[in-house]
Amino acid sequence: MRSQTKWVHTPESLLQGHIAYNVKFLGESEVDQPKGIEIVKDVIRKMKFNKHIKKAEGQKPPKVELTISVDGVTILDPKTKIILHQNPLHRISYCADDKSDKRMFTFIAKAADSNKHFCYVFDSEKCAKEITMTVGQAFDLAYRRFVETTGKDIDVRKQFLLLQKKVNTLQQENETLKKRIVDLENLKDKSDVDFYKSANNAGLQANSKKQTSNGDFLNDPSHRSNSPPKPLFVVNPLIADSGASSNSDPFGMGDFNPFSTLNTKSNQDIDMAINNADKELLDLQTGFSRGLCFGAEDFSLDDLDPLNQKS
Repeated sequence: MRSQTKWVHTPESLLQGHIAYNVKFLGESEVDQPKGIEIVKDVIRKMKFNKHIKKAEGQKPPKVELTISVDGVTILDPKTKIILHQNPLHRISYCADDKSDKRMFTFIAKAADSNKHFCYVFDSEKCAKEITMTVGQAFDLAYRRFVETTGKDIDVRKQFLLLQKKVNTLQQENETLKKRIVDLENLKDKSDVDFYKSANNAGLQANSKKQTSNGDFLNDPSHRSNSPPKPLFVVNPLIADSGASSNSDPFGMGDFNPFSTLNTKSNQDIDMAINNADKELLDLQTGFSRGLCFGAEDFSLDDLDPLNQKS
């Protein structure tokens, strides 16, 4: 978007809320291209033909609420507020409004779960240009937000998941080592130890570099002693209050575990979450890099009416 564009609304109205328009929803149709005025005109012809058929049957185009914000364009039932369609802005590739009678508004958006594109057509009661400008402003703000925060937030989330996976792996290794220690404590003689080491591939490798300065110092007869080594300093243990629980913190701080929330997912779940984060980031990057195009031609209802008898 050009920075000199004069937008319709204040940025806060789209960043912190949404703009709503009451329009008639003529329908949506799958298209084979993400943009193009001819694509839009072809869809409008289909919608006009369907409108004539429904009118003959006594049906009218449903009235809907079209809400626009930095989070996307949403089509709601005006009474129940049930979401009929919802499209994030980075998936919207094309917008067009009728420059002649100011009523028709359309946009093309990519489906969330496939590479299909759909064109949505509305009768906007003389405010088609304003709706187009509002979508453009919302797209511009959403792109800026992605560059400044959203992309970084997704990367931080991915790094957190990688840390979570590493902690899970370390915890699993720790549990395995704890189990081995318990097993070793239950062994009775050397033959049991040798058998356990062999079964668990825990044999010790001989150190090929035995002639080290530390080794010479320890093997020096002048430094051998039968008395136990003396500690460098003595620390008196804290004496817990007899009335306090044995599990309570003597400082009253409670348990502290910075990774207490990191072990709630399995590594398989974490891998899936990392994959989803990568897909989300790629989807945003692809959508915003493609940009949003606007139609610049007239497509009046009379010209596109398939039942119009004009030559």
